[in-house]
Amino acid sequence: MALTEVQRAILTHLLTEGDDVPANIADEQGYHRNSVVRAAKPLVDDDLIVNKGRGVYRLTSEGREQARDLL
Repeated sequence: MALTEVQRAILTHLLTEGDDVPANIADEQGYHRNSVVRAAKPLVDDDLIVNKGRGVYRLTSEGREQARDLL
């Protein structure tokens, strides 16, 4: 999967900051919350992140590996 700029930002944010909600990711990375939510869906579908409830995203082990490769 070719990652977009927003998807790369989501993965690296979750790696460095831990589990988080789209609003915080958007604020920290300089994107609109809706952009983060839209970009996260394919990451969930590809099992790189999971929504652990209440909109909080967490990296999967595969997502963690991919995020480390981005740093």
